[in-house]
Amino acid sequence: GQNDNGNGEDNMDIELFRTSSEEERKKLRKILLNKQISFSERWEKIPLVKRGKYGGQKEMCVVYISEFYDSQVDEICKLMETENV
Repeated sequence: GQNDNGNGEDNMDIELFRTSSEEERKKLRKILLNKQISFSERWEKIPLVKRGKYGGQKEMCVVYISEFYDSQVDEICKLMETENV
C-alpha cells in the first residue's frame, strides 16, 4: 500500500469489527446503514484450534469501513454494546 494522497480515491479501509455472530453482524449493518456509512465485509477462516472460542464457527466476518469515518468508530462500538436493535 503506497500512501500517496494524490487522487485520494484509494483511501484506506480500516477494520471496524470482527464477529462470528450473525446477530452482531446484522446489528452492525443496521447501525452503519442508519449512519449512511458504506462498508465491506470479508470472511476469514477461523483456525481449528480457535474455534472453541468462537462457538465452533468456521468463519468470522471482518467488517471494514473507509478511514474517512474513523472518527465515528468509538460511537459505533458504543452503539454495538448498548443498542437493542
